Amino acid sequence: MKYIVSLLVFILGACAFTGCGSGNSPTQPSGRPSVTATPIITLTETPHQSPTPTQTPTVTQTPTTTSSPTVTLTPTISPTPTQTLSPTVSPTGTSTLTSTPTPTVTLTPTVTLTPTITLSPTVTLTFTPCGAPVSVGSSGLNYALGANTNFNFSDFTATAGVMRNLWVFISNSAAITAQAAAYSTDGSGYPQALVGASAKQVIPAASGGAWVSFGMPSVAFNAGTYAVGFYVPDGNFNAYGGNDGSNSGYASVVGGTLANVPSFANFDSSGSLMIYMSYCPTGASPPTHTPTPTPTITSTPTVTFTPTVTLTPCGAPVTFGLTSISTTTSALSPESVCFSDYVTSVSGITRRMFFYLGASSLVPVNVQVAVYTVDGSGYPSVLKSISQQQIVSSTGWIPFDLPPAALSAATTYALCMRLNSGAALDLGIVSGNNFGVAETANDSLAYTPTQGEFIPSGGSLGAYVELCP
Repeated sequence: MKYIVSLLVFILGACAFTGCGSGNSPTQPSGRPSVTATPIITLTETPHQSPTPTQTPTVTQTPTTTSSPTVTLTPTISPTPTQTLSPTVSPTGTSTLTSTPTPTVTLTPTVTLTPTITLSPTVTLTFTPCGAPVSVGSSGLNYALGANTNFNFSDFTATAGVMRNLWVFISNSAAITAQAAAYSTDGSGYPQALVGASAKQVIPAASGGAWVSFGMPSVAFNAGTYAVGFYVPDGNFNAYGGNDGSNSGYASVVGGTLANVPSFANFDSSGSLMIYMSYCPTGASPPTHTPTPTPTITSTPTVTFTPTVTLTPCGAPVTFGLTSISTTTSALSPESVCFSDYVTSVSGITRRMFFYLGASSLVPVNVQVAVYTVDGSGYPSVLKSISQQQIVSSTGWIPFDLPPAALSAATTYALCMRLNSGAALDLGIVSGNNFGVAETANDSLAYTPTQGEFIPSGGSLGAYVELCP
C-alpha cells in the first residue's frame, strides 16, 4: 500500500507539471525565467491503534527557477563564387582548303541564216517589128550534100542590118545537134571574122528534110559579102543545094565550135546551099533584149557560239609541292626564273599556285608563275598552265590563279616563278638540292626557261599547287 500511494503521488505531480489532459503545452514568456512547481510529497505514517489508518499527505511546493535562453539568429552571408568560363578563341595558322567550284564552259551554237539574193537575169528577146525583114541566100533544090563534119557554107551579099535568124534545109534520119554562124569574108570569099553564131541545138529527126531555124544574136553588120553556113558534129545529115554556080564551100571546124573561125576553106563546083539569113535592114528597130532578173535566194548560215559557264564543284582540292617552310633566302633577282620540281600524288586539274615570299621582300613586285613538265635533267620543258602577270604587294603565301590544265598522277612537274620587275625577292625554302634558276625570253613564262641549273644545297622552294582531282 505504501508503494501504490507513492506512485499515485508521483503521477499527480507529473500532471501538475506537464498539464495532463490539456491539448496544448504551456507557453512560457520569452526572455523570462519560468517557474516550475515540483511537488514534494511526504508521506508520514502515524501508527496508532485506530483500526483505520489515516494518511495525511503534506504537499510542499518548492519553486524551481529554470532559465530559458533567447536564441537570436544572426545570418552570416558567405559569398559562394560562381565560376563563369569565358573561352578565349585564339586563331591558329591552320589553312583550311575551301572547295571553289571549277567553271566548265559550254558553247551553245546559234545558227543564223543570212539570205543572199542573187539576181540571175533571163534574157528574153523581144522582137520589135522591123518592117519588112530581108532574106539573103538560096532555096533552090538541085543536089544533095553528103554527110560531113565540116563547116558547110555559101557566100551571100547583104545590105547593112541586124541579124535575126538563119535557116538551113536539112535531112536527118535521127536526132542531131547542129550550130549555125555567119562570118565576114576575105578576098577569096572564105570565112574571116565571126559576125554571129547560134547556140548548139538539137534537131529532131526529119528523114524527108525540113527547114531548121537557128536563132542568131542581134548583131549589126555592114553591107558586104558574108559566109553563112552550119556545122553538124556527128556528120549524120544531108543538105541540099541549088544550081546558081560554084558557091558551095567547106572548111575545118576549130575546137568543135563555130565561135572559132574555121580554117582550110575551099569551094567546090556545086551551087549554093539551101540556106539563107533573115535580118532587119539598117534603120529598122533591132530585137530588144529584155533581161528579166530571176532572184536566187541562198541562205548562208552563220554559227555564233554562246558560252554558258557551268560551275562544277571541285570537291576537296589536293595539293602537291612544299606547303611549309623553315627559312627564307634572298635568291631571285629581277627578270630571273626560279623553280623546284615536285611529284603529284593524284591526277587533277590545276586551280591555284602558292609561293611563299619572306618578310624581307621589297614589294610591290610584278610576278608570274607557271607549271611545266620537266626534261631528263629536271629542267622546265613543256608549259602546262601559266598565270597572268600579277602585282604582289604583300608577303607570306601568295595565291596565283591558274587556267585549268590536266596533270597526271605520279609525275614530276616544275613549279616556276618569274620576277618580271621589282627588287630581289626573299623566298621561303627548306633544306635540299631542289632550287633551280633559269632565264626566259620576251619577259614571259610563256616561253620555256633556258640555261637552267640547280643550286647546290640551295634548298627547295616554298611553292605548291592546288588540284581538283
